Order: sequence, then C-alpha cells, then structure tokens
Amino acid sequence: MSKSKIVVFDSGTGGRLFAEFLHQELPHTQITPVIDSENAPYGSKKPATICNLVESALNPHINQSDTIVIACNTATANAIEYLRDKYPNQFFVSFEPAVKPAGEQTKTKNVMVLATNATFKAPRYQRLRNKYCNSRGVTVYEPDCRKWAKLIDTNTISDTDIEKVLKPYLNQDIDFIALACTHYVAIQDRIQNIVGPNVTVFNPFAAVASYIKSQLR
Repeated sequence: MSKSKIVVFDSGTGGRLFAEFLHQELPHTQITPVIDSENAPYGSKKPATICNLVESALNPHINQSDTIVIACNTATANAIEYLRDKYPNQFFVSFEPAVKPAGEQTKTKNVMVLATNATFKAPRYQRLRNKYCNSRGVTVYEPDCRKWAKLIDTNTISDTDIEKVLKPYLNQDIDFIALACTHYVAIQDRIQNIVGPNVTVFNPFAAVASYIKSQLR
C-alpha cells in the first residue's frame, strides 16, 4: 500500500514545526513541507498577492497529493476559498484562527487573538470573530504582532519583543489567547510565561492533526 501524500504549506517556521508534529502523529505518511520563505512574511501583503503566491508555490503539488495543509493562517484567510473553488478535486485542510474555541471556552468573556494584520483584515476572519465571539458578547483583543514572524524566522525575537506587545493587555482579564499564526507556536512557552498559568494559550496543532487523521481513516 502506498503512503498517503501530505503537503504542508507555510511561509516560514510554523510550517516546519507543524510538518514535524504531523510526522510524529502520522509516521507512515509522506509529508512534504512547502515553505515560501523567499516571500515571507505574508502578514503585510495584499490579498491578491497572497493568493498568487500560495497558488504558485502549491502548483506542482495540486492534484498530486492526497492532502494539502494550508498551515499559514494568513494564507487561509485570503486564499483558501479561491483554492477550493478552482481545484475542487484537491482536498485542502486549513488552519483557521481559533476564535470558536476562544468564544466557547472563555469564562471572563475577554480573549486575545495573535495574528498578522492580513489575517485580521480578511473578511473570513471577521466572519468567524463575529459568529463565535462578538455575537456572544465576547471582547476580542487584537494586538499588533506584525514584527514577530520575521523575528521568529531569523531566531532573533526576544522576551522584550513579546512583552512589548502583550503587557498593555494584561489588565483586561483575558483568559484565552489564540495563536492564529503558526509562527507563534515557536514562542508559545514564552508567551505562557508572560501571561501566567491562568490564561489558556491555544495551539491548534493537535486539533488539525486529529482532523487529518480522521480524514485519512
């Protein structure tokens, strides 16, 4: 029996981290990371540019792979609907900003989403936020993390860089933080240390891997 072929796409560190995680969960699959580091970061780019970059990077793999994982939240927010419409025979799995678990699990009704500017601006993200948080009276804080992805890719992000973004919000009784950029998984422990043990810092890797497993079965 041939191995299932899975492609993991991202613009940098996050995709490599998820590919490694997925390999541990599914050791008998063929996992190919496709990392568009040449055009990273995506967070400041226009939607049409993001769409074109994602399609160009994935073009050799479309309809040649069992599953293509869009591990970049920014790419999902701006390109997934286009890709699914144009390539209906290709199975895509996408990383979505975790506003649904944020809205469902918060007790204080104050949550934070850490994402790129392009994700925050995308209609797809805004629909999710309105459906799962705003409609339930949950306040969503969206700090400016635009510098993080590049710093993480170059392994130069400091605790000061992280604290500068998070500390202005720490008095807002936030109890759930959604990592809505796969890059930020690389600094999850450092974020947790800054915000303290009473805040859930949600990493979507396990949930996405579980979904992929269920589809492969």
